Amino acid sequence: MHYLGVDVGSVSVKFALIDGQKNVINTLYMRNHGVIPTVKKGMAEFREQIPNGAQVGAVGVTGSGAGFSKVLVGADLHKTEILAHAIGTLHFVPEVNVIFEIGGEDSKVIFLRNGIITGFEMNRICSGGAGAFLDSLAGRLDIPIDDVGKLALQRQNEVNIASRCTVFATTDAVHKLNSGYKLEDVLMGVCSGLVRNYLAMLYRKVSPPPYTFQGATSKNVALKHALEQQLGAEVIVPPHAESLGAIGAAILALDNRPAQTQFKGFELADFDYRIRSFICQDCENHCEITQIMQSGEAIASNGSRCGKLNF
Repeated sequence: MHYLGVDVGSVSVKFALIDGQKNVINTLYMRNHGVIPTVKKGMAEFREQIPNGAQVGAVGVTGSGAGFSKVLVGADLHKTEILAHAIGTLHFVPEVNVIFEIGGEDSKVIFLRNGIITGFEMNRICSGGAGAFLDSLAGRLDIPIDDVGKLALQRQNEVNIASRCTVFATTDAVHKLNSGYKLEDVLMGVCSGLVRNYLAMLYRKVSPPPYTFQGATSKNVALKHALEQQLGAEVIVPPHAESLGAIGAAILALDNRPAQTQFKGFELADFDYRIRSFICQDCENHCEITQIMQSGEAIASNGSRCGKLNF
């Protein structure tokens, strides 16, 4: 029997399949181009990659888009991303004390002691400590995002970039380049500034190592280097670092598996899902209601402040 985890974030959607012994069978990382098309595409790709005859005993979902994705896939369990990321990380680094995660549009720090979550900090407001800023800057400079870290580590001089705000940071980076600074020096300044801002916002409670760094940004070797420099300690990048939330959701699904799963099967990639939205006129709030439609019928509804249209 296998167990599926889905982590729907603002920038990406991650899928993970594990077996009954919690071995990772497969993971998939996709850019989020809308929950419905991305989940359907992910299921279609997973269907081609999983072992023939693999049966799914339970499904767990997590992330900012987990509410609707739970309905889409027929999930049995919905847990917070804090818990899912912690469980996924502990599976590979059971002694971890602090988890650093820099996402696309948000970021978090999770504190643990003896495998138990003792606290966390999250930033969903300012993108100054999030990875989408690097994506945007790389696009503006016409550099593949995967090359940013390798280029930055080739720096020869230290460059300070105004990093408190992504708008000012981008302007400052371009100004430095136009003033003759080398690209490698500027990129390292940007990476160091992003980490400095991230730690200033979220890492208020100093805790001893071991530390882990995860999320897709952990592939950026310059960010890892900057994080280690500013912490003064080694930072571990666990296996499947970009998919640990999905792996954690899959493990939680296994540990809390029901007698009968609600999973709709990988065939849901072929389902006719659509989004319908309208303004409720029943009171002065005028709530915007968003519904998932399947074959002309609403199977999920959200946005009603009074709750009467939510299901």
